Amino acid sequence: MGSAMEIVRYILDLGAVVVLPIIIILLGLIFGMSFSRAFRSGILVGVGFLGIFLILGLLLDSLGSVAQEMVQNYGLSLEVVDVGWPLAQEMSLALPLVPAIFGAVLILNLVLLVLGR
Repeated sequence: MGSAMEIVRYILDLGAVVVLPIIIILLGLIFGMSFSRAFRSGILVGVGFLGIFLILGLLLDSLGSVAQEMVQNYGLSLEVVDVGWPLAQEMSLALPLVPAIFGAVLILNLVLLVLGR
């Protein structure tokens, strides 16, 4: 059981750019897509995530100095940069209980699919 948790933890530590395309490919195969279409969908999602993270990094780099100047000029107190869900996802996946919850939710979904609910 420990080694399975380590494998899941390793996969989740790869980040959204790697994990989400894998999940999309697996879901596509489960729901009957051909491998080539599922793979293409996964690659498109991965490229999209990579683009989002690149644009976000460039945006924060270019606006960081401007925001600091605005804070100094107007006497504001800006202590947090809202980067949206990608950072929150990375923080939530860092919890040690996540692999167990991920497995439990997957099993629950499979049971509900089998029961037809």
